[in-house]
Amino acid sequence: VRSEKMIGVGEGGAILGNDTTLVARAKWWCSRAPCRGVGLWRVYEHDAVGQNFRLPEMLAAVGCAAAEMLPVMKERKRNIHSWYQEGFASHPVLKRITLQKCVEGHEAVWWITAALLPDNMNGEAVGMQLIKDYPDIEIRPGFSPLSAMAIFQSQWVKACPNTEALYHGLVCLPSSHQLTKPDVDRICDALAASIEKVRASS
Repeated sequence: VRSEKMIGVGEGGAILGNDTTLVARAKWWCSRAPCRGVGLWRVYEHDAVGQNFRLPEMLAAVGCAAAEMLPVMKERKRNIHSWYQEGFASHPVLKRITLQKCVEGHEAVWWITAALLPDNMNGEAVGMQLIKDYPDIEIRPGFSPLSAMAIFQSQWVKACPNTEALYHGLVCLPSSHQLTKPDVDRICDALAASIEKVRASS
């Protein structure tokens, strides 16, 4: 279960067989058919149209019980997002990063906090630098644009430059409901340090 999920019920199941190649392909297909051997930052690219049907009944029951905590989880997520806002506003390196904003009159859930880096900075470069220097901090990319994936290429697919630019500069920050204010402050410091390293090397 990813730590930013508000109601996590896990994943599981079993595939049995005596053909190891066929079993491996079935497991890959049941795991959304991700690209293999392309690195940590490409985890949301796919080689085929896979599936994600892996929820046992026991875990569904756990999910029903967890749903009772949804109001508390939403409040925690809002606190975490506001801590990021405060941390970015007070940090010279982070001031120009763009966070999601809520439309007036709406009530955001903030399932995950994503940050758009300034100056056409590469999200993958910053994210991989942070992973290298702070392996205990869970940072990840946004979802890959479908228009950029080989499996969706056809004569009908059009370029999506805005989506591709957003993906290029986006990093998704740790958003577990268990985060504390000191945790978020440390993540902000780590992100700033990673940005400075990438700038210095470019």
